[in-house]
Amino acid sequence: GFEFLLEVLEDYKQLASEIPDAEHFRININLGWEKLNKYYSRLDETPIYYTALALHPAFRWGYFENEWKDNTKWVMKAKQMVREVWESDYRQLQVVRSPVDDEPVAKRQQKYYNPFQAYCERTRPVLGYGLVKEEATLSDDINEDINELELWQSSWEDGDNDVRDPISYWHERKRRYPRLSRMALDFLTIQPMSAECERMFAAAGRMVTPLRNRLDADIIGMCQVLRSWLRAG
Repeated sequence: GFEFLLEVLEDYKQLASEIPDAEHFRININLGWEKLNKYYSRLDETPIYYTALALHPAFRWGYFENEWKDNTKWVMKAKQMVREVWESDYRQLQVVRSPVDDEPVAKRQQKYYNPFQAYCERTRPVLGYGLVKEEATLSDDINEDINELELWQSSWEDGDNDVRDPISYWHERKRRYPRLSRMALDFLTIQPMSAECERMFAAAGRMVTPLRNRLDADIIGMCQVLRSWLRAG
């Protein structure tokens, strides 16, 4: 998302240079670029951004290697941060095997197509080169001594490059990658901003009217969860 917005602002800078008396456009574009760059420069403060991209089956390490091919130190730093999280919090994690049918119901696919989605399609790395193809006949269970992160990063399956819903993807691979799937789901489900949480607080406030002031907190919470599920499809 950061790279997409920076690219858009750079395009608008070029566009503004061709417009007469466009000083106010250039000023606002530069202010937007400075604000975005402020947060972009703070990506190293948390592994969330790097981990979410690295564990998306259509992007993996290839995204960093393609987008930052002129900054190998950035690529190495991103990989290092992801590996540190894996080694410290997930590699030795005790997991409980879930039943095979414990998978989410497929969500309705969104029909609209916007510039950000077009950017995502354009920046998907081509999988398969230098990677080992996984065969569908392989056992679901994986040896606990194997590094799931490195094994998954070095292999691929047919259709990985077309994955649009990484959350469903990892739910389907809980048995084969019990620890890595846990890590992926932990990071991929992090809200990118607090706007939705704020909207939920406001909706809960509107729900508790003077005529409903005896509602218990658990009832309010369950209603908001159902509302969220309904909106998500």
